Amino acid sequence: MTATRDRAPRRRPRRAVTDAALTRLANPVVRRLLRSPLHRLLGGVALLEYTGRRSGRALAVPVSVLRDDDDLILISRRRRRWWRNFRRPWPVTLTLRGGRFDGRAVVVDASPQEVAGLLARLSPRAGKRGSDARAADRVVIRVEVERNG
Repeated sequence: MTATRDRAPRRRPRRAVTDAALTRLANPVVRRLLRSPLHRLLGGVALLEYTGRRSGRALAVPVSVLRDDDDLILISRRRRRWWRNFRRPWPVTLTLRGGRFDGRAVVVDASPQEVAGLLARLSPRAGKRGSDARAADRVVIRVEVERNG
């Protein structure tokens, strides 16, 4: 027998399977809503469009967004994978409230305490729920935007 057959099969945590299934069902609906005149129904959500670093595929991901002066802040759970494309600055397009913005996205290197403080400053509602434990599970991506003409 080979070593691969001797290993027990990898099991995904139940929550991750449920989360993945919800994402596969919900994201197509949310993408269509964000591209439609009904985009106002999803106030704090934007459509992030980019080209995958390794795959070269065009991708579109609904993301939570907060405003920070001229920049936009995207929040993701660490277990998601899309944010890994932005470990170095990478060009993106955001569709937010009917407007399209070009920019460069990059992951912010921040401690859980800094993430919790940023969430509290930018979104009082998220800040109340944003304990350091939850903030440790979050990744912050800053998008420097310039308005399309």
